[in-house]
Amino acid sequence: MKTVIAIVVAALLVGGYLGCGKKEEGAKEEKGPLDSTVDYVTGNTAIKEKSRAHRTTFRASVSNAISLFEVEEGRSPTSLKELVDAGYLDRRALNDEYGRPVEEEVQGNKLIVRSVRIDKESGERIVNWQETF
Repeated sequence: MKTVIAIVVAALLVGGYLGCGKKEEGAKEEKGPLDSTVDYVTGNTAIKEKSRAHRTTFRASVSNAISLFEVEEGRSPTSLKELVDAGYLDRRALNDEYGRPVEEEVQGNKLIVRSVRIDKESGERIVNWQETF
């Protein structure tokens, strides 16, 4: 066990040493305190981890709410709002991790939910994530 801990600590030290260098010229600088907090093992920022955690919680909550709704109502829900209004889901599920409303689409008996943002520079619509239930 001590050997495993020593290897992990050594890997973190080496990763931290290799990751702490000068930035290349022309490289974009990250903005915000959370963006600069980098996990040197995975390369993920705190923002990415927050997004992944929200998405995992969102997926589990919506899946559970849909299952309960189908058992009790005998049919599939047509929207997240229907799940919220019926008391199966918290109102916060209508927004993504940044507080923007999520988009919904029904295809057959599947409910597709996606988080969308508009790129400030190009004006393009960008899908951050999409889940199918």
